[in-house]
Amino acid sequence: MPSSPADTIKYLSDYNINCTVIIVGVAESLGDLVRNHESLRRLLTCIPLQRMRDDEFSELIESRLDRASLEIEGPAKLKILRLSRGLPFYVHTIAKLGCLAAARSASRRIGVAQVNAAIEQVIDELRQTFCDGVTNMLAGSRGSIFPEVVLASALADADDDGYFSAESVAAPLSRMLRRQMNQQASSAIWPTLPLTSVGACWSGADSPEATASAFVTH
Repeated sequence: MPSSPADTIKYLSDYNINCTVIIVGVAESLGDLVRNHESLRRLLTCIPLQRMRDDEFSELIESRLDRASLEIEGPAKLKILRLSRGLPFYVHTIAKLGCLAAARSASRRIGVAQVNAAIEQVIDELRQTFCDGVTNMLAGSRGSIFPEVVLASALADADDDGYFSAESVAAPLSRMLRRQMNQQASSAIWPTLPLTSVGACWSGADSPEATASAFVTH
């Protein structure tokens, strides 16, 4: 009998068994999912899943809060959606911790204060994960201002999915370095993909002066 999922799929194919095997995983490409089993590519069809839309997340949050007889203020919900960038983990985690923060204050209404408290807790719980990601990027950096580029990336204008270009990094980077940085310079410093997905969590007010913790999701 096959001893691994890859062997099972090959077995089913070799013996022409009429069945469907669904493999669910999180990766940028099919190649990442079947690494070390390249021969499986001819047997599989890749079905990429897009990030969830804000209206889907909004409906999810409201339906769960209704079950718990809780409410959420518009700005608080908007902040959760903006920071989550279509990624379910952050919506679930921030919303859950926001509910717990409201419960601790004997309130049935979740406001921006409760969401801020939830964000602080998420950052604290995942601090090592964030730090490991940034450390790995800095380890292969080329140039002494790469830490500033990472922070500028967290402050850069992004699209609805959280993706940004080197051009959008140039403006915040120029402000931090107090000298003009163009798109070519930013691209040269970013030894990664043309588009990188980054989320930013601020402690307190949403302003460039606030301390930002950037987490990479690419």
